[in-house]
Amino acid sequence: MPYFVAAKTAEATPISTAVQLQHFLKQHHSFKPDQVVALYIGTNDVGNNFDLNNNPELARVLRDDKAPLEEVMTTERARVETAGKAAAKTAADILENGAKRLIVFKLARVGDLPWYRPKAARDYVNDLTAAYNTSLGSSLPDNPAIFNLMSSTYPAPSKISPAEKAGRMLARDAFGYLKTMLSISFMRAGLAASCRCWRKHQINGAFGRRCTGGHPFADN
Repeated sequence: MPYFVAAKTAEATPISTAVQLQHFLKQHHSFKPDQVVALYIGTNDVGNNFDLNNNPELARVLRDDKAPLEEVMTTERARVETAGKAAAKTAADILENGAKRLIVFKLARVGDLPWYRPKAARDYVNDLTAAYNTSLGSSLPDNPAIFNLMSSTYPAPSKISPAEKAGRMLARDAFGYLKTMLSISFMRAGLAASCRCWRKHQINGAFGRRCTGGHPFADN
């Protein structure tokens, strides 16, 4: 089941994305057509059972650098596939409530984050990441309002630029690290929310001040 089932009630932490969306709609009623909505979820799902508090037996196996049994992995993949379908349902709900521009991010190789060690833990989380991404991608609605970044990845350390490395070094915690990597994904995909042509053109250069359609950005 998705990560959010760990909560005792719908309002207890961890709060599901579906409940967070309900909160947003209660306050704002709907999304505005000119808003860009980004959906990036799933990291807790794929890493959930590496936590000793959630699945002590499996967590210890991984910490001992032992690969889980295949029947265990089958169960784990099914769990994150359910989470991927739930994420796609959230995307559909966002669109049904007025969003006209929705960016859906795939997960990067979450197991490559520095706290997933040793190798067995890294391989386990990356295996589940792939299963989650496949489920999410195949379950998303066929809607032109979705900009699907299922092809974007967090770059391997040997393949990133000095500027990107500097940005990574500035990230001192998990959330900061992920925000940095998301920013890199935006740059590499050529996205700029303030460009009026949205997804018709890509930006020029790494940070680009004009898209290839010649439209200026609002932050000029």
